[in-house]
Amino acid sequence: INHHSHHNNFYFKINNNIKINYIKNNKFVKFQNKLFYSTSTLSSTSTSTSTLTSINNFDFNKRTHNCGELRDKDIGKKVQLAGWVSAIRPISKKSLFIIVRDGFGITQLLFLAKDEISLEQIEQARKLTLESIILIEGTVESRPNSQINNQISTGAIEVHVSKFKLLNIAASPLPISLQSTIQSHSEDTRLRWRFLDLRSMTLQRNLRVRSNIAKSVRNFLWNQNFVEIETPTLFRATAEGAREFIVPLSRQPGKFYSLAQSPQQYKQLLMASGFDRYFQLARCYRDDPSRADRQPEFTQIDLEMAFVKMEDVMELVENLVKTIWKEVANIDLPKFPHLTFAEAINRYGSDKPDTRYGFEIEDISDILKNTNCDNLLAALENIDDGTYFTNVQSKDKCKLAKGETATIKALKIDKLATVLTQQDINNFQEQVKQVSGANRQVIIVKFDKCNNDKSNNEYIWNIIQSTNEFNNEFTFEEKKLIESKFKIEIDDVLFIFSGMHTRVAQTLGKLRIDSAVILQERGLLNISNDKFNFLWVVDFPLFTSREISQDLNNTASNEAEFESTHHPFTAASEEDEKILFEKPELVRGQHYDIVVNGVEIGGGSIRIHSSEIQQRVLREILKLPNEMINRFSHLLDALRFGCPPHGGLALGLDRLTVLLCSAFNNDSIITQASIREVIAFPKTAIGSELLSNSPAILTDEELAPYYISTTIKTDSKK
Repeated sequence: INHHSHHNNFYFKINNNIKINYIKNNKFVKFQNKLFYSTSTLSSTSTSTSTLTSINNFDFNKRTHNCGELRDKDIGKKVQLAGWVSAIRPISKKSLFIIVRDGFGITQLLFLAKDEISLEQIEQARKLTLESIILIEGTVESRPNSQINNQISTGAIEVHVSKFKLLNIAASPLPISLQSTIQSHSEDTRLRWRFLDLRSMTLQRNLRVRSNIAKSVRNFLWNQNFVEIETPTLFRATAEGAREFIVPLSRQPGKFYSLAQSPQQYKQLLMASGFDRYFQLARCYRDDPSRADRQPEFTQIDLEMAFVKMEDVMELVENLVKTIWKEVANIDLPKFPHLTFAEAINRYGSDKPDTRYGFEIEDISDILKNTNCDNLLAALENIDDGTYFTNVQSKDKCKLAKGETATIKALKIDKLATVLTQQDINNFQEQVKQVSGANRQVIIVKFDKCNNDKSNNEYIWNIIQSTNEFNNEFTFEEKKLIESKFKIEIDDVLFIFSGMHTRVAQTLGKLRIDSAVILQERGLLNISNDKFNFLWVVDFPLFTSREISQDLNNTASNEAEFESTHHPFTAASEEDEKILFEKPELVRGQHYDIVVNGVEIGGGSIRIHSSEIQQRVLREILKLPNEMINRFSHLLDALRFGCPPHGGLALGLDRLTVLLCSAFNNDSIITQASIREVIAFPKTAIGSELLSNSPAILTDEELAPYYISTTIKTDSKK
C-alpha cells in the first residue's frame, strides 16, 4: 500500500489501481466513489482500513448465531450475525435485501427504513461491495409464504436489521465471481485467487467432507486399537520408483534428505518395534508430473498390522470404507466382490475396472484363427506364437515376453452407432496409437439392418477406417459366429484388435471407457451419482517382465529381467513361495487393490518378514547393486532381529474425498473431478502454487549456505 498526502486529504493506493481517499475533517473514507464513516481519525502514516464502519455504529460483540443456524423456532429473537455480503437486492428506496454468508450457510437480511434504520443508512447499505464483511443486529421474523425457500436451511426466516457495522470493505470488482459456477473461470485464475475461490459453496462443502472423512477414519481405527504415530517426512533416497524431492542440509554439506514418498519402510519398522497396529494420515511427496488424480504432495490413510493374513487386512479396510460412506454420506455399501488381476485384464482391459456398466472384452482368437484380415495379421506376424493363426507368414519373429500370448479380442458397445461421430472415430484411433503404437488401428464395425431379402446376412458390417486402407474382409462363417457370440443388434459397434495379450486388452479397455463417456454425455447411459461399485483386485503378478513394462511404458531397460509390480517388500503368495527364485515370472504376490468406479483408491500387501528372503529378492531377482541394497540396511536389520508377519494398506484420502463429493455435487460419474477440488491449496500440473507464486528462484547468496548452485541461469527480474 502506497500512501500519498495532499494537505488535509490523503489516499492509499492499492496495487496501483484502487484508491481509498480519506477526508480528515469529516471523518469519511471514500472507497470506489462510496462514502463510509470512520470511528477514529487515521494518522498520516496509517496503512489500515480495518477501522472502516457503517454510519450506524455499535460496539462489536460476539455473534450470537452463525448464518446457517436460524430456524422458525427462533422467530422473535434478537440476534447478531456476521459474514460476507453475498448479494444485494434493492426492493424500493426505503428497503433492500442483503444475503449474508459465512462458513455455515446464508441468511436473508431485510433493511427497512423505519424506527432504527434511516434512509441514509439504507443508501449506505445499498452501496456496499460484494464480499465486504458486516456485523448486524436484528430480530428474527418469518418470511411471507410466497418467499419461503425450502432449498436452504434458513429459508423460512429472515432477519430485520436494526443496527449494522462494516467490519472490512472488499475491493471491487472481484477478480473472480463467486456467484458463477466453478467452470466459469480457468483453473489458473481460480488457483491464483484461491482464498476467494475457497469461499464458494462447492469448495466449502468439499473440504468439510474431507474433514468428516478424517474424523470417521480416526474414530474407527482408534476403536480397533490402532495407535496413531507420525513418521518422519525427511527421509533418505530410496529405490521405490518415483522421482523424489531432495532437501539440502547447511550443517552437512553435500548430503541430502529426500521427502518421503510414503511411510512404507517406517511402518514396517514400527511392526518390528512392537506396535501391533499403527496408522496415520500421512503426507507423501513425489516429484512426478501432476495429473487430475495426482499431486506432488498428497495425503494417504496409512495403516499396518502385525500377525495378520491378507483376509484380515482386507476385511478391516472394507469395514473402514463402509463406515466412512455411512457416516459421511449415509450410504450403505454391500460386500465388496473379488476379482483376480487376470480376470480384470481379460474382461475389462484394466486392473481398476469400472463395473457400473457392462461392455466386457471377449477373446475371438478361435473364431478368427484362419482370418485373412490384413489389419489383424499385421500385428501378429512378429510374435513368436503368432503361428497359432494359420495365415501369419512372417518368419522373422521376436521373442514373446514371458507370460504373454498372441491374441485377437473384441469389444461390443450397445447402441453406440446412434450417437457416434467422425470426430469420435478419429479420437478412438488416436487413443489406439497412444497405447499400441503409431502404425496401429482398431477395426470399428457398425451394424446396420440388411434390407436385401435374398441375402443370408441379417446385418450389414459397416467397417470404418479413418486412415490406411486394409483388407478387412471377414468370411460369412466368421461374421455369423461373432454376431452370435456378442448377441449383435442394430446400431451396436464392435471394436476388433490383435497383438500381444496385455497391449490388446489395455487398448480395448481404454476404448471401453471412452465409449461409456460418450454414451453418458449423450444420454444413452444413465448412472446414478450415488452408485459406488467397490471391488478387490487380487493375485497380481509379484514381478513384471521388463520386456512388457518397457514395451508399454517406453522405459529404458537395465540388466535386470524383472521389476516389482508394486514394491520390493511384497511377499509371494503362499502357493507360489516354492517357485519364487526358480520361476519368478509365474509368482503371484500377496497384494490387494481396492477399486471403486474405475478408480484405485488404495492398495496394500502382506510384507516379506524374513531378512534372508528380502535380501535375495533385492539381489537375485531385482538385481539391485550393493550400493542400492545398502540403502535398505535399516529395514533388513529390523527383519533380522525378530519381526512378526505383518501387512497393511494405504488409502488415498484425496481420491476418497473426490468420490464422496461427487455424490453431493452431482459431478460427472465416469470422468471424476480433479483432486485439486478437494485440496485447499493445490499445485498446478507443473507443480506451481499460483497463490504464493511458489516454487521460487533462489539467489546464489541464498544457495551458498547449502553448498549447491544451479546450472539454470534465469533473469531474476522476470
